[in-house]
Amino acid sequence: EGDEKVFLTLSSSSVTGLPKSKTIEITVKNVGGCPSYEHAQFVGTYEVVSDAWEDWKVGTTLTIANEGVNTLSFKYNCGTTALPILMKIDPATFGISGVKQEYCSYNLPPVTKFFGDIVEASSKVNTCEKSITVTIAHTDSNGANYGSGALVLKKK
Repeated sequence: EGDEKVFLTLSSSSVTGLPKSKTIEITVKNVGGCPSYEHAQFVGTYEVVSDAWEDWKVGTTLTIANEGVNTLSFKYNCGTTALPILMKIDPATFGISGVKQEYCSYNLPPVTKFFGDIVEASSKVNTCEKSITVTIAHTDSNGANYGSGALVLKKK
């Protein structure tokens, strides 16, 4: 978002000899607003700022990977068999969406698959801070619902 110029014309019907109209140019500086979403800038190493589930300690680093056009991913903290959680970014709104997806399984026993569903209303990228907030609703293959928790990440 760049600076914008506004032209203001003032008119007067005064007989005192002042000019009848005067045009003033005003430049409105862009002092707010964040840059547009640039996909490549959101791929890389991130630091955990907070994790409502406390699966990661604050300061832990994790990788956000490129999964195609406006799609990012990360692997949940559940071992080497973790599957990527895909996050679709809307460049117009900075919102994050995603379908319910399996992200790992544990042998509790029995083997239990865990799923994450992105809560779109509270998931977004912040292009000013280069951060990602993703809220995930957790469920398992046995029908248990574990509720939602937000993960906040900041690019290193």
